[in-house]
Amino acid sequence: MHRRYEGINIPIEIIRTLVAIADLGSYSRAGVKLGLTQPAISAQVKRAQAMVGGALFERTGPGAIGLTPLGGLVLRHARTMLAANDQILALAGSASDSHPVRVGICTMYAVDFIKIATEEDWINRLTVICGNSIDVIAKNLADGYIDIACLMDPPSGCGDILAEWHEDSVWVRSPDFVLSAGAPIPLVCWPGSPMDQPSMKALERARRAYRVTFTSSDYHARVAAVGAGIGLMATSRRHMEQSLVIATEHYLPPLSPVRAVICMRPGLSFTKVDEIATLLRRLTPVELQLSGR
Repeated sequence: MHRRYEGINIPIEIIRTLVAIADLGSYSRAGVKLGLTQPAISAQVKRAQAMVGGALFERTGPGAIGLTPLGGLVLRHARTMLAANDQILALAGSASDSHPVRVGICTMYAVDFIKIATEEDWINRLTVICGNSIDVIAKNLADGYIDIACLMDPPSGCGDILAEWHEDSVWVRSPDFVLSAGAPIPLVCWPGSPMDQPSMKALERARRAYRVTFTSSDYHARVAAVGAGIGLMATSRRHMEQSLVIATEHYLPPLSPVRAVICMRPGLSFTKVDEIATLLRRLTPVELQLSGR
């Protein structure tokens, strides 16, 4: 005879609470966002922990909490469940608009995206995470902390690809930069940047001596360093600063194009994300926009 198991379904309210705590790093802030008292939040967490058989959160400092390894695993599934719940509600036009879409933007596209999102009155309805593709955006997308992203040089399996193209890479320098005879090429870079990894490999393949003269995860800091004549760097042709010039010196090896994509967290689909995808497609090269790809 089939036996019915009681108490094995996790209420969506508990799932929403777990996600809110993880995003806000605090029981009290999650309570304020969800309109729940501290005892109610604590009770939901205890119930969830009893269901999964272990602690989900741990204290990381005064007034701060973080996920345990088990909590991180549970959170990934929780986000998927919550997205599915909201997607079902959206079919009847009932999805809550209180949860902003979390958008990941590669630093190269940040200025253009802020302009587009502001013009379309979306900027205040988003949570934007900006950084270098590999070490920030791709990881957060894979871990479920980002819903949709525009990034460069994505790792395989980072999400569902909505659009892709290639950015032409060029060497840039200040207008008055001159390399001393016999000196190694002074390089301005960030090893985790999708533009800088290929450029360093190109120099090594060409057996060109170089030394890193300035490094920063901040793209605009690197641009300022190049403008000051500290060195050369690789960047996207269509995003290069007007104050810089393309370097075509004989000692610089050619650079390969870098792949860029717009991708969405696997299994996620609801109206607001689709609308953001439309905005992100405006970051693609004009010829792709005209072709509708």
